[in-house]
Amino acid sequence: MMRLGYSKCGCFEWMRVVPTMLALCVSLSVIPNLNAQSLQWFMPSGGTESWLNDVTLGLSKVAVGGYRDSTGRVKPFGVIDYAIVRVFATPDNGEGEALGITDPRLACGWAKESNGRRRPCAWRTSDGAYSFLNPPEAEGEAYESCSLGFPVYGWYRDYDGYPRAARWDNELGSPQDITPPNSPFGAKVYAASVDGTVAGGEILGDPEFAPTHGRAFIWTRYSNYYYPQMPNDIVRSWVTGISVGSLDDINTVVAVGGATSYYPLVGTVAFRWTFQGGTVFLPHLPGSRSSIALDVLGSPGNEVVVGTSGERAFVWTLSTGTKDLNAIYAHLVAGSRLVEARAIGYWPWNNPHYVIVGKGYNARTRRYEGFVLRTGCTAHNGDVNIDGCVDDADLLAVLFAFGQSGSPHFLGRVDVNCDGSVDDADLLIVLFNFGSGCCYPPC
Repeated sequence: MMRLGYSKCGCFEWMRVVPTMLALCVSLSVIPNLNAQSLQWFMPSGGTESWLNDVTLGLSKVAVGGYRDSTGRVKPFGVIDYAIVRVFATPDNGEGEALGITDPRLACGWAKESNGRRRPCAWRTSDGAYSFLNPPEAEGEAYESCSLGFPVYGWYRDYDGYPRAARWDNELGSPQDITPPNSPFGAKVYAASVDGTVAGGEILGDPEFAPTHGRAFIWTRYSNYYYPQMPNDIVRSWVTGISVGSLDDINTVVAVGGATSYYPLVGTVAFRWTFQGGTVFLPHLPGSRSSIALDVLGSPGNEVVVGTSGERAFVWTLSTGTKDLNAIYAHLVAGSRLVEARAIGYWPWNNPHYVIVGKGYNARTRRYEGFVLRTGCTAHNGDVNIDGCVDDADLLAVLFAFGQSGSPHFLGRVDVNCDGSVDDADLLIVLFNFGSGCCYPPC
């Protein structure tokens, strides 16, 4: 049984659903050690499909996303401390989805009113209470909250029916319109930096004659606009992730997203943009014909980009290039598949590691579920493919990767000693333990 309640917090008027009995369901492939690599799968009770859209940074361990219930409706939920699944409230138990979070206390996204209109919405993660953002009559979505809860970025639809890129400084006030100049058909914000100083999204094309066209843009808090340059065959581009290294320094901004070509065989391509280097397209994973970069963390030259390519989650760094997360963490994935890496965070304390969230196929439950992947590197005896035997297969794996360098989080088990490079030290470990654990006939 549920009852509807009200509570006030500062200038917020929150509506919440208070459960008389809390029943949560979480499917875990790995029971995590806080200081070790792990892969967890999350599904609210009664759900048929789930995904995680964003994750916090630092000590706070909160991820948010959406799921489909047994009737096919989309509902918002969060994962607290990477363990507790909390379904967020919506009007009349209707539809909604949590799209972004930075401050662990506040998630943002969209929820439908009882009349079916989709509105920008914020949720308190402590109890799932919701609050709509102004203007009250406008349809829209909120994509990103910042380090102190506000500002929140997203879009709302104006009286003429066109989307307006928006920044909300508080829940009760009117949003600031940050739509780029000369955008007659409107714009949407899909991403913002953690500090709230930079946002990015898409300028929309003519809904009647060019509904699939769009142009990526980046906005700074001093109302400066930047437009990532694209080749002539690109008909649509959009920004999905932004990272800032230093406050108010455009030279430390990295933006990522996707770009779609006029030519069908080219498909959609992930891109990375910096002020100094301009637009750079990221390679697809082998065998794939499309990719989208969905999030980025770090400053130019040291950033980590995550996304999806050919139904496989990828990670990109300047030193390693585009790599399949399923291959790097095959020992955790274990027959499942990470499909989309939608957001990346970082744990900077003891045993620092990245936290990547998204959507994947859980082979154990045979359904698509939201995942939390904690990266890391564990030194081992040379059994690269984890078949229990250090043999020529492991030796060949190290030889093929010989000379690669970069973050040990993303080199994979070929970096046997986890020093950030595949070199003679890794080769010697394999050779020294060659034959260990192997059983040759007669056994």
